[in-house]
Amino acid sequence: MSDLKSLLLRINSVNSTKKITRVMQMIATSKLKQARTSLVAARRYRDEVLRSLEIFGKFREEVSSSDVPAQGDVLVAFSADRGLCGGYNSSLIRHLRSLADEFKDSGATFYFIGKKISFFAEQFPSARTNTSGSEGVDFYFFNKLVTSLGSKAVFRCLYTKCESAMNMHSVLLRIPAASDFLFHDVCTSHLEPEHKKLFTYLYVQYVCAQLYVCLREAKVSENMSRMLAMDGATKNAQEVGDKLRRRYNSARQEKITKELIEVVSGAEVI
Repeated sequence: MSDLKSLLLRINSVNSTKKITRVMQMIATSKLKQARTSLVAARRYRDEVLRSLEIFGKFREEVSSSDVPAQGDVLVAFSADRGLCGGYNSSLIRHLRSLADEFKDSGATFYFIGKKISFFAEQFPSARTNTSGSEGVDFYFFNKLVTSLGSKAVFRCLYTKCESAMNMHSVLLRIPAASDFLFHDVCTSHLEPEHKKLFTYLYVQYVCAQLYVCLREAKVSENMSRMLAMDGATKNAQEVGDKLRRRYNSARQEKITKELIEVVSGAEVI
């Protein structure tokens, strides 16, 4: 009898877990749709700002993310605020560990956005974290950050890019610096305000837009990872529940059969 009760308790526990993981999967699916919509809008704004910058010239095409970091560079790393999203946070932290020594020796400044990566800030004296997590970060946050550091700062973003449901990987992106911009030879003095001021304003907007795109990319990857992780957890809970239910039915049938045999044996004795 005690075995049946313990099996029944385990079945109820697994069913409760399955309900929780299914709800979390549905929430992640809903947030994934919102994140994708926001990402499309952010990319559209970034492309429009870049198109406006092309009035003055274009960025050098040979700029690479693998350039050696220098003094004054800024590394912005994006992680999740919560777990239960598969290997999303762990893969990002592994990538950051591989870059840590190189960036630390260069004297670069670190900005960690996301509570799961904030503990890493203790290893870097120049690191700054957003205590409210990634939920409190928006375009105006990046605008304030870029404005405070100036247009000469070189930003690098470490985030997880979602190519597809089965292809998500961490990426280190170097945002082109203002010094990488090649101006046209044609004079643009007819622009108001003066073209250098206008370029500086548009460049700051471009950097903010690119940082925001990286944030939205990270959100898409996070919700995709959580949706897949919760889907796998729900399926595992279903399998465990089925096995426990078969064991429970088998034990219950065995108990009933044993009781019937005892009743029949007693009747034969009488």
